[in-house]
Amino acid sequence: MAGKPGRSGGARTGAGRKPLPTAVKAVKGTLRKSRTNAAEPQAAAMLSDPPLEMREAAADLWRYLVGSTPPGVLHANNAALLERYCELLAQYRDVVREIAKRGVGGLLTKDRHGMPARSILFELQMELSRSLKECEAELGFTPVSRARVQVPQAPAPKLDDPWADF
Repeated sequence: MAGKPGRSGGARTGAGRKPLPTAVKAVKGTLRKSRTNAAEPQAAAMLSDPPLEMREAAADLWRYLVGSTPPGVLHANNAALLERYCELLAQYRDVVREIAKRGVGGLLTKDRHGMPARSILFELQMELSRSLKECEAELGFTPVSRARVQVPQAPAPKLDDPWADF
């Protein structure tokens, strides 16, 4: 019935598209005064060193991502999400190494009836892959999420323009 929460046509919490940050709207050229996010938090600091609690493999990923991501993309308010992403990716790599060590036995096992079934390692790899995909989209690490934001290039100054020096 229309108008009832939880039914078709009704308002559902979290339904619809996720709101874009105001900075993204400005870069895309779709920012209007009526479309600003009123209570959007602003980051005060950029990310630098990984948290002390991170294991070394995840900390190495952290350093790589912070160093290779364009300036201004990863802020201090992304720290928890980036930490989770780095830990998940380190775990994913551990599982992939274990599967490679076991060969086909790392992917398949037999169920109680003797039929081939997915191993617990394969299930874990798939679950980690799904979680990583969500984090990558949130952080803008996928080609699709990067393609949504395009930074306009400043026009090159004209050589014959006498006002170019000002």
